[in-house]
Amino acid sequence: MSGRGRKIVWGLVLAFISFYAFLEHDVRGRFAARQSVEPAVIVPNKALAPVMAMGFHNLWADFSLLNAQVFFANPEYRGRIEKGMIFREMIELATTLDPSYKVAYFFGHFALSSYWNNWGVRQANEILKLGWKNNFDDYRFPQYIGFNYYLNSENKNEIVKWFRIALRYPEAPRRLIWTIDRMLRGADTTNHIHAESMCAMCEDAKEKEQKRYFCERCETYTALIALNDLRLAYLRDKGRPIGSLGDLTAAGYIDKIPVCPNGCNWLFTADGAITSSSLAESSTDVRGVP
Repeated sequence: MSGRGRKIVWGLVLAFISFYAFLEHDVRGRFAARQSVEPAVIVPNKALAPVMAMGFHNLWADFSLLNAQVFFANPEYRGRIEKGMIFREMIELATTLDPSYKVAYFFGHFALSSYWNNWGVRQANEILKLGWKNNFDDYRFPQYIGFNYYLNSENKNEIVKWFRIALRYPEAPRRLIWTIDRMLRGADTTNHIHAESMCAMCEDAKEKEQKRYFCERCETYTALIALNDLRLAYLRDKGRPIGSLGDLTAAGYIDKIPVCPNGCNWLFTADGAITSSSLAESSTDVRGVP
């Protein structure tokens, strides 16, 4: 390219950057500090952005993400819904210009879910779902969506749904199965949601070790549901809690104590519920439980 051609190209780039800066910032913001007024922030219309980009889609997407990061860096904006809406518009502008821009989706997810409470978690999931639609080959999108449902705790079935999707990807890390198990244990006080999720993942799993892990969990949670139902029935009928699982067999509530899968032991929690040594991290002494 001749020297004249290079000058023309650089001139166009500088003109584009100047045009972008004009659109992104209200020039009156320079005087806002004197007036104790927050500077106005103008985000270009994302519907018009592809046309306005004049072929520099990726460059403008980079500038949009950079602008969002600078905006997010102001601690006074975090947690304020009106500022969160502006931040989301900035992220959406970047991902509209470059739908494959995974860094923008993930940064939007991190910022919104971490600093804008439940509202931000919901916004983060909408961004991630759009990102997954445009980048269907990446297991991290359904993984993060499931994690956000765990944080928001609005619909625990959604936790299971999205983690099941993530685990179907061959490249999903093996540690994800233990992460999911820990999350689900902390998401509900009963065993039913855990049994449902682990049994569903037992059916889905293709890799041998994953299948063994989930199927053992399925068997354990299913047994715990039955044992705790009998424990509550004993308490209701006898007016006192059981001292060990042997009380259930002695009173005829059960013929024999089920074997805890994979060599684990049945334990009692502090509130008297029955759990398993493979699940409980803070159980009391077994108190005679075989």
